[in-house]
Amino acid sequence: MTKRNDVLDIAKGLGIMLVVFGHLTYAKDPERTLIHSFHMPMFMMLSGYLFKPRPVGSIVTRGTKHFLLAAYATLMIDIAISFYTLADEKAPLPTGGDWLETFLLYDGLWRNLPVWYLFAMVICQAVSAVLLKGGPLLLAFTAAGATVFNLSLSTRIVWWPISTLFAFPFFALGVLFGQKELAEPIQRRWKWLLAPSFAGLMYVAFFNGYTDMYSHIPGKSYLLFIVSGLLGTVFMIAFSTGLRRFGGIAADFFCYLGKNTFLILITHYNICRWLVPTLLDAFNKEWLAQKFLFQASVTCLLIFLYCLFFLLLAARKQRALSLAKP
Repeated sequence: MTKRNDVLDIAKGLGIMLVVFGHLTYAKDPERTLIHSFHMPMFMMLSGYLFKPRPVGSIVTRGTKHFLLAAYATLMIDIAISFYTLADEKAPLPTGGDWLETFLLYDGLWRNLPVWYLFAMVICQAVSAVLLKGGPLLLAFTAAGATVFNLSLSTRIVWWPISTLFAFPFFALGVLFGQKELAEPIQRRWKWLLAPSFAGLMYVAFFNGYTDMYSHIPGKSYLLFIVSGLLGTVFMIAFSTGLRRFGGIAADFFCYLGKNTFLILITHYNICRWLVPTLLDAFNKEWLAQKFLFQASVTCLLIFLYCLFFLLLAARKQRALSLAKP
């Protein structure tokens, strides 16, 4: 993969909006089942597709600098929320051991979903970089082995190394597709792929049932989870191609959003899963949380506010640069 195109950024922009929407939905909502069947697999595959092999040390260093800093910043938000909740419920404060556990690997930091995703991405990148030294075939065999292992597990194991292994085949598929630049034929044939990929996604997603990469929930079959991830990714690329050609300002909007997903990723979860329910509870409007129109409206509002924040940051940076010029 030698270059990046706008279509993939549009797909990421649409995808991050679906991620926000998905975390506002509830377990029994059909839209939640559909979105979870492909949204995290799609991000893993697109990240793999755009991955450029580099030294493992560079990957780990960059991951530590960018991802783990964001991870602990997110953790601080979690701790602040915990204090608020404890004060509100007049519960006893956690012990020193409780706070120490928060920073441990098993039941603390990595239990925050966005943090785990970023960590898993670093691991997938590092492992792929090592395996690619032996050629794409070695990466393919390793991904196949991970798939067989995931298929063999009969019990859910919600533990970050297992969840990362659950994610690796998706990333590896993206890397292998990137080697052949397979997004380009999808973009050329987008009209022919749009309806079949969506129909296939709908069928496989609802046949397989609810899935969750982090929580180690494959539905009826991990193999079907991979299929729904592939179909969802093909559909999103095909749809994004059509949007790029005919969407005008909407295409530009989602392209811009797709280039600024990081902050949304690490902050949206607490907003969707804590702030919104807390506000509804304060106004005795909890029943709104399960209404599709409310979920969609809040999603649009949050995406708008994020974009406004990004634009303000960009304007401030531009102003600082202009003032710095002699």
